[in-house]
Amino acid sequence: MTRCSAWGRRIERLAAAAAVAVIFCAGARALASFRDVPRHELVLSSDDVVLVRVEASRNVFGEIPHFEGPAPFTEALARVERVFRGGALEGERIAFRVEGGLKPDGGFLMVSTSPALEDYAGGKALVFLARDAYGPGLHGLAHRALGLYRVERDRAGRDVVRGVTGHPIARDIAVDAMPDVVREALERR
Repeated sequence: MTRCSAWGRRIERLAAAAAVAVIFCAGARALASFRDVPRHELVLSSDDVVLVRVEASRNVFGEIPHFEGPAPFTEALARVERVFRGGALEGERIAFRVEGGLKPDGGFLMVSTSPALEDYAGGKALVFLARDAYGPGLHGLAHRALGLYRVERDRAGRDVVRGVTGHPIARDIAVDAMPDVVREALERR
């Protein structure tokens, strides 16, 4: 073995280790950005905080503000069951979108900060809405994946917002406690 080939292998190993470190740091930074949105900021930056029953989801193709050309979205169609903040009406049917979904050519665009809305169809969710985020009547989620939480029944039969580690709602919260959560956030202004 020559001296050059030994140095070449060392350099390759160092380059591979550096690439792993860069990927790890980028992932840690992405997780840290989730933690940078406290619960009160999520509430304050939302136009509406609502409990909905997600009736369906569908792929749509349209314009994204500040993006060149049309792009795929996934859109959820939902009925509002309770309003904790904002001007939504109980019983109102709303639609909200996230970037990503099936393209007309059969390809798929995945956006890492967009939740999979199709996983919520048929169930309940707590939604932090950004009204008209994609144009008049085209709502989005406040802070993307941080603006949508699954609601399920607990053993006692209560509706519970399921917390997600590292998100503004990190622990389970009873839906009946949400008015207090919203009030506390608004008082922090």
